[in-house]
Formats: sequence, structure tokens, C-alpha cells
Amino acid sequence: MFTIVFLLINNEYQTIESYDQIEFISVQDCGKKYHVNLLYSTRPKDRTQNYSVRINVYDQHSMEYHGSWNYPIIFPFLPVNRMAIILIIPVHQVIPICHALNCGSHGQCLKFVNSDEIFCKCNDGWSGKQCVTVSSSKFRCAPDSLTVGITNERPICVCPLNKFGSRCYLKRISCSDSMCQNRGTCIVRDERMPSLKPFCICMKGYSGTNCEVKDTKIDILLENLPIPSAILLHFITAHGDKPESRTTTFGKIPVDQSSTTVYISSMFHFIFVEFFDTLYFAHLQYTYTSGEIIRKTIKPSHRCPSIDELFDVTITKLHQLRRIKHYPIVCQQQKKLCFYDDSYICYCYNNDTPNCFIFNHNMTYNCHGYSYCQNGGRCYQNDIVCPTSSMCECTDCFYGSRCQFPSKGFGLSLDLVLGPHIRPNNHSLVVRISISIVLLLTILGFINGVLSILTFQTKKSRDSASGLYLFNSSITSILIIIIFSLKFWLLILSQKRIITNRSILFIQCLLIDFLLRISLNMESWLNACVSLERVIMIVKGVRFDNIKSKHISKWIVVILLLFNIITTIQDPISRHLVDDEEDQRTWCVVKYSSLLQIFNSSFYLFHFLTPFLINFMSALLIIIRLAQQRNISRSHQKFQKYFRKQLNTHKHLLVAPIVLVILSLPRLIISLLPGCMKSFREPWFFLFGYFVSFIPALVSFITFVLPSNVYKKEFLFAFRRLKQRLRGIS
Repeated sequence: MFTIVFLLINNEYQTIESYDQIEFISVQDCGKKYHVNLLYSTRPKDRTQNYSVRINVYDQHSMEYHGSWNYPIIFPFLPVNRMAIILIIPVHQVIPICHALNCGSHGQCLKFVNSDEIFCKCNDGWSGKQCVTVSSSKFRCAPDSLTVGITNERPICVCPLNKFGSRCYLKRISCSDSMCQNRGTCIVRDERMPSLKPFCICMKGYSGTNCEVKDTKIDILLENLPIPSAILLHFITAHGDKPESRTTTFGKIPVDQSSTTVYISSMFHFIFVEFFDTLYFAHLQYTYTSGEIIRKTIKPSHRCPSIDELFDVTITKLHQLRRIKHYPIVCQQQKKLCFYDDSYICYCYNNDTPNCFIFNHNMTYNCHGYSYCQNGGRCYQNDIVCPTSSMCECTDCFYGSRCQFPSKGFGLSLDLVLGPHIRPNNHSLVVRISISIVLLLTILGFINGVLSILTFQTKKSRDSASGLYLFNSSITSILIIIIFSLKFWLLILSQKRIITNRSILFIQCLLIDFLLRISLNMESWLNACVSLERVIMIVKGVRFDNIKSKHISKWIVVILLLFNIITTIQDPISRHLVDDEEDQRTWCVVKYSSLLQIFNSSFYLFHFLTPFLINFMSALLIIIRLAQQRNISRSHQKFQKYFRKQLNTHKHLLVAPIVLVILSLPRLIISLLPGCMKSFREPWFFLFGYFVSFIPALVSFITFVLPSNVYKKEFLFAFRRLKQRLRGIS
């Protein structure tokens, strides 16, 4: 239910000459004519001024501003100006923001819906060209209403649903409880117009004056077909000698389902389903019965092909009257269920005679030119003439109820990959498998972290720079698994609306991914430092200075931490929460400017590729260094024997970089692949890439401790000492 306010505006001073307002309810008043008279404030009017009519629309349910239209008075010299306006109110808010006007602290610069002109939309209780005039304290609107302007020192008030009057202090008489059936909502119209009686807004699935009529319920299941985010349902009604009529509506398909349900209150005979620009036959009925439940499964065999597929070009290029003579062949010989051309859609009755109906294939799905879909998304409405709801079908690489979020770029977040599968009352297969993987990784991560810290907390294990790096790596791996688990469960709880506190959601959006990214980068760099330090030790041999190396390693850890923070700081400052009211979700979105996007992508790759290359080159150099020892023996057999001996001796130096390179390869491939996550229905590849990026941080004990005899002895020594302490306590 909307309140539509008509204002006669003096363009120079932005003062309101006069106003009027009406209540408009789309389900009942669509297409209705209204006559509104707006009078100039003086007699005669000031002919030196220019005037315009401004129309503001407000939602009475939420008491929110919905949009503004502006119509200039082209011939101000005339004593009377008549305007015939068709006002199309979009289903969703239309608030194009601008910054060209200085509207002060009590207004906002906006564009009109029907033009590129801009104006200052003042806050509640303020008015004027730059929103500097405050409403008089003597005359104020009721606290739960809106003050949308001032005329003749009196406020213009927009009342909530249950109030009326010039200042919204009068309460409306409530409806009788028995008026609206089937949980319908009773709405009382403006008491100033006795002809407008109370009426009912019905729940989905019911219609009629008192919501007493049960609508036809249609369940559509897609089998062995690609699943779209929405389907179009075309209802065709044959009227005998009169031209047939067509009604088109849409049905949403949740990301974890392959079916949708729609309701229709009007009569129909045929149902055709359309998605991915392909038509399918769904249902035929000879008689219409209200309240019927229709369940249909759409299969590939139900597809309606184009005549371009059925006939050669000599027939398709014929004039329509000559071409249509060949259509019975499709039904009788080719045994097709349905087909279409550029003007008709045809159904084969008993594989014999085609029944063809006029069908416009060139409909533009842009919600009457007021599409709120972004990034090329198509806007669908549930009714062509009088819509009450709408939705967006997004192109590849975009998501959200308005297609406002991209799904391409480096380092896809868990929010994007897993978030759409989490619903308050469902447990999809993707979510269940993800929970199992996270629990397994958490257990492995804690075991790995505890065992690694137990090993490298001894003084002897930290007697080298490698030991210091690995000690810091052990602490980092524990932090990674804690932050990772926290991230996952906060996402689950927030998307299931168990956690709704906005402060908690904002903090986790701002910090969790930032800390996780820094920790993963630090883990990669510390492991790379170990590989690099071991290569230097092999190359220098007896000339290697262990004390100097230990001293330098402490500074390197601090420098790496600061470098990671500086090159990742763009992440938290670019994050914010976005409320998707239509989808009833709160998304944590990171949006970079063009320069920050280049900076972010460059350093994302740098923090990943550089440690990867260091580990790869370290393994290669160690193998080359061992192979160079062949000069101690000229015999091929003796060289092979010596090489195997050296390889076995230095295997702990070689295992770590090779394992890290192998574990990093999947993440490298996913990061460098072009394109994006095109569909939420196929998240496995990107989910695998996200989870596998944590594995190198969870296997440091296996990678560094078990292959090394020194570290293995230190672990056993620390483990026995811990065991003795526990026995002493018990």
C-alpha cells in the first residue's frame, strides 16, 4: 500500500504551492484513474515563475520513501494546465543517488525516476531548496508518521496504515475479524471516501474479495535438465472465437532444489515453461477448476523446437500463410509435442493437428523500463500489466537478488561459495559435506599444531633459523585453524539467522577474512624461509654461520608480518555489510576501486606465487647439489649408490619443499584460471580450492618433523617429558 503525494512546486524557490495525496494499493487499484487538482497559492499566479508537478511515493507498510517523478508545466502562461500522466510504480525502491547538489546535513541529492534532473530530498521534518527550513513546532505530524514538506507553515504528513487525518493523529476503525479468510490481512481505506470499503490482502495461494478462493497450485519439477535460478510460466487461455490471452509469471528455484511452486487465480488451458531461452510444454487442461493442484515434471522430451530445426530453409523462408500449411507434418510425421515460429507457439493434439496460438517471443524483461537488476540481469514480473512482485535472473559471474555482487577475481570467499546454500530451515548436501570437512580439518589442524609446538618449544629444536621459523609456523597454524573454524561457524549461524547482532556481523566481516589471509600468507612465507635457509646451508657448507642466520631470522619474521599487514590492509577498509532484503540475507561484501583491485590482485598473486617458487626452486637446487657430487666417483654404479645415500641422508631437506609444491598446485591452478563461478549449483570446484588452501598449514608436523631425525628425537624427548609431568600431576 502506497501513499502518493502530488506537489505543485515553485522551481526557483522549491516552495510548495499546494498538494494532494491518495492511497494506492497495487492489488486493487492497478489501472484506476485519479483526478487531482492543484491550485496556485496566489490569485492571479505569478507569471514570472516556472512551476512543476512533483510526485512522491511512500510505502505505508515500512514508511519508507519509494521514489519521485517530476513533470514540468510547459505552458505557464495558461490559466489552467492539464496533465495526463501514466505513473508506473516499480515494485522495488528506485533511489538514484547523485552528488551534484549541496543538500546540507538534512537532505540527500537524488535523481527523479523519469528524468536525469536532480533535487534535494529532505529528511523528515525539513524542507526548502537545500533542506534548511524546519517544520513549525506548533504544527507537527504524529510521531509514527512522516513529514514530507511544508506549505502555508503547516506540515504535509504521510500516515501509517492505521492512522489518518491532516496530522495522522486519528486512528482508523479496525476490520471485523471474520472479514478476511485464510489468514488474509484487512486494510481500511481512507475514511474521507466512503466508497472505498475495507478490503483484504490475501496470503499466497488465495484470492477473492474475502480471500475465500483457493488458487490453482502448480508444482514444476525439472528432470535431467540444467537448473536455472528462475523459470517463466506462460499461461495461454483459448476463448473460442475470440483471440486467446496470455499471462506470464515467474517461479524462483532455490539453489538446493530443482522445483518451484506458483499460484494462479485466473483461468487457463495451456502451460508452457521457458528458461535459458528454451520453451517446454508443461500442461493442457480442457476445463479450469479453481483450487486444483497440478504437478508436472519437465523433461528434455518436452522441449518445443523451432521450425528452423524442423524444416529446411526453403520452407522456413516462405511467407507465413504458405509456411503454416506444412505444420501438420511436424505432428503427423515427426511426432513432436510442440513447436514454435516467430509468431506462434503450436501444440500437437493427439500427434495429428497443430493448435497454434499467438506468442510474442520478443518480450523485453526489464520491468517496464524500471529494471532494478544490475550487471545485465533480466527483470521478471509476475504480471505484465499489474505486477505485485519481481525478481532478477543474473548473468554468469553475478549473484544477489539484484545481481549486484560479482563472483570473479582472485580468492573467492567462503561467503560467496557456501553462503547461498545455507538456509534457516534446510541442511543441503553441500552444507553437510562442508561441515564434515571443516570438522576433519579442525581436528587435524589442532593435532598438527599441538604436536609441532611440542616439538619446537625445546631449546635444541630452535638452535637454527629453520627451528625458529618452524616454531612461529606452528603458532600460526594453530591461529589459522581457530580463525578458519570461527569463520565457518559464524557464516553458518549468521545465514541461519541465529546470530543477528549487527555489531558481531560487522566485526567478523571486517576482521575474520583479513586475519585469515594474513595467517595463511605468513604460513606460506615461513615455510618458504625454511626451504631457502636449508638451500643456503647446503650451498655454503662449512662456511654457513648459524648464529648470524638465527639473528637475521628474528628480523625476517617481524618484517614479513608488517609486510603482510601493509599489503593486505585494503581488504578490511573495503569491506561492508549489505542487507539483501528481498533474499533476507546480510552479505559481507568486499568492493575495491579500480586501483585497489589491481593492488589487491597483484599482491594476492605475489604472496602465493613467491613462496611457491621458492619451495619449487629449493627442491630443484637440493637435487642439483646432490647430483653434483658425482665427481667424487667416475663409476656410474658407484655414483648411483652414492647419490641414493646422499638423498637418503638429506631427505628431510627435500621432502618439505616437494610436499608444499604439490599441495599448492590445486590452489595455483584455481587462482590462475580465467572466468568465475557461474552457478551456485556447482560449487564443488571452488569449495575444493578453498579448503585445499588450508592443507599446507595443517601438515607441518608431517612435512618437517617426521622426515628429520633431529626434530623427531626432539619430539619424542618433549613427549616423554610431558608424559612424566602428567603422571606427576595425577
